[in-house]
Amino acid sequence: MAFVDLTAEQQGIVGEFARLLNRMEALDNMYDGQVTAAWASLASGDIIADGSGLAGVSSLSKAEIASIADAIQVILGTYNTEALRQLYVKMAGMTNTIG
Repeated sequence: MAFVDLTAEQQGIVGEFARLLNRMEALDNMYDGQVTAAWASLASGDIIADGSGLAGVSSLSKAEIASIADAIQVILGTYNTEALRQLYVKMAGMTNTIG
């Protein structure tokens, strides 16, 4: 079955998955490039207050956020390699993979 044979919903899911990986990579790059430098002076137990305004969100410690960032690194190392990004483009088209 070719990509064009998928339903519109299935094609959208494939494209959104690739866009999600691109957003995760951008988030990871921001964390590596900006956040870690700012946090160098914080202790691992220091609390980062929630400023999102979202219901039910809690503050997290520096160590908890670092744990999330480490998990994202594992995901990106597996699903967002250069070779796989090239395959996403081949699978869904360039405009469907850039977030």
